[in-house]
Amino acid sequence: MISVQLEEHLGALRERGRSYSAVIISRPHNYERVAEIIAEYLPGVPVIYDAEALYFRRIERQSALATGRIKETLLAEAAAMRKLEESIASEVDAVVCISADEADLLSGATEAPVVVNAPLLAKATLSHAGVAARSNVGFVAGWSAGGNSPNADGLRWFARHVWPLVLARVPDAKLLVTGDDPPQEVLRFACESITFLGRVPDLERFYDTLRVAIVPIRYGSGVKLKTVEALQFGVPTVSTSIGAESIPSDVEGLLPVADDEGEFAARVAELLLDQSAWDRHSELLAEQGRRWNETRHVSIWPSLMTSVLTSTSTKGHE
Repeated sequence: MISVQLEEHLGALRERGRSYSAVIISRPHNYERVAEIIAEYLPGVPVIYDAEALYFRRIERQSALATGRIKETLLAEAAAMRKLEESIASEVDAVVCISADEADLLSGATEAPVVVNAPLLAKATLSHAGVAARSNVGFVAGWSAGGNSPNADGLRWFARHVWPLVLARVPDAKLLVTGDDPPQEVLRFACESITFLGRVPDLERFYDTLRVAIVPIRYGSGVKLKTVEALQFGVPTVSTSIGAESIPSDVEGLLPVADDEGEFAARVAELLLDQSAWDRHSELLAEQGRRWNETRHVSIWPSLMTSVLTSTSTKGHE
């Protein structure tokens, strides 16, 4: 089995006479680059599309925040992307989605199996630091997508509209932002109360310092792994509805959700100022962590591979 990222590798692999059981491709632009080459060099090898997120949903939601020609352009891009992603689903031998909602959206476009791979860490690891050792708000972000990414948009919104309201109630609050090479569009928000840390090699230790984690994402798709991660480390977290989407939780009140800047700020400030509120959320997180750990997380990949390979073998003998 290989995971193809660069089409140049395929020719070399074929020339060496190696054979492969299956190919896994993630992201639509990667599929566009390599699908024809895979068909040429690896005929008959089953292809699995790992749909980590549906990009057309992300673009549709981004368009809801835009106006005028930008909105029209984004809607056109979303329609084209939906056509591409549905076409990919119809061509491959299986599709893996990160949430049931997105699996439902693709299942109508293909006769291939569409399965859900739950976005949980192997085990919930609750932070042991007490509330007295915590004093910061944290945003775990990646910046490889640049200044127009959901992370950049979310931080701009939070820094402009939410953080000043938090500071009005908690003047000594500090926001810590992770991630390599932040774009200038967000670095300009660096100030006495907002610090960019760059790459953080030990996220577990970082979460130990946080009193509150935030997920201020206003558009996107899939499940936000930063949200899952913060919850599994036991850090009270405030999120937008997009940031909280499809989180596999069953404890009521686990994740405060707010899309209004005033309400978001109030939720953050409460967790910074009110120890009893923080303790309640910490208890909920501990309970959810126990439930996650009691439900053994089994990877879907072994059974999916068996199913796909069996199906391909059967077709080959028809």
